[in-house]
Amino acid sequence: MNKKIRTIIIDDNSSATSSLKEYLNSWFFADFIQAIPFYTILNEFGEEEVIWRPAKYLWARITPISGTEYFHAEHVQAEVTTTFIIRYDPSISVLNRVTYKDKNYEILGVFDKDTEHKATILNCKEIVHYGV
Repeated sequence: MNKKIRTIIIDDNSSATSSLKEYLNSWFFADFIQAIPFYTILNEFGEEEVIWRPAKYLWARITPISGTEYFHAEHVQAEVTTTFIIRYDPSISVLNRVTYKDKNYEILGVFDKDTEHKATILNCKEIVHYGV
């Protein structure tokens, strides 16, 4: 049985955006995320409540961007920014959330790289709860 092995060499000077050209390779999407849209329902008092229900699972490339902590209103606040690159999906918007390894992320921005409809880039911020 003949097996073809493909070797891909990436230059150390290449940036994350230049490596995006390799997004169709199966190794590029190494992590599994979950897209969660919100739904509004009426409770027993006739008030609208927001419900987050898991909708679909997606393969993604995850790139941590930054993390900061700051003191606000007598509490320490933390903020972690992450980029998720998924195959093109027009149904994902800023009204969704992303779950990855038991962490929830708020989608801050969604854009289509070079408007080629091949990859969707999600700029997200981790939702951090301290239980206070």
